[in-house]
Order: sequence, then C-alpha cells, then structure tokens
Amino acid sequence: MESVSPVSPTDAPFRGWSVVAAAFAGQMIFSSGTFALYGLLVIPLTQTFDVSRGAVSLGQALGMLMMGIMGPLIGHMVDAGYTRRMMLFGAFGFGLLVVLFAI
Repeated sequence: MESVSPVSPTDAPFRGWSVVAAAFAGQMIFSSGTFALYGLLVIPLTQTFDVSRGAVSLGQALGMLMMGIMGPLIGHMVDAGYTRRMMLFGAFGFGLLVVLFAI
C-alpha cells in the first residue's frame, strides 16, 4: 500500500516574502547611506575642489538619471533570463574601472 504524506506542498510556508523583505531592507540601507552621505559631503567637496554646489551635485543627478533610464532595460534583461550575464558584465566592468582608477 502506498503511503500518502499528510502535508501537501501548498501547506509549506511561502519563503518568498522573506527574500523580498531582505532585499527591501538592503536597498533601504544602501540608498539612505548613499544619498544622505552625499548631501553631507557637498559643502566639503565644494570647498576642497573650489567648484560650485551645482557642479558637485551634477554627479549624483547624472547617476540618478542613469538609474532611471537603465532600470527598465536591466529589469527586462533580468526577466528574460540574462541574470548571470548581467552579473558577469557588472563584475568585469567594476574590475575594469578599478584598474583604470589606479592608473
């Protein structure tokens, strides 16, 4: 006689929301640290490099613009199944920038 498990797969707790909560918390920590620290450093950067606040803030403004433009494209590529390629491209690009900054 075949035994039947008393617990069906639908009775198992859904763990996806814990992943969403962890990603949300990580993004909040990263974003708040990035934007808050940038705002705190505007005046020291303007004094150190003798430039206007607009010139210093242009870097963050361009970064936010690029995030807004590239977000849908990156989201589409991840949904299409190119996650591993995107991660490799990002790691290679980051490594290349580190080498270029060292020169």
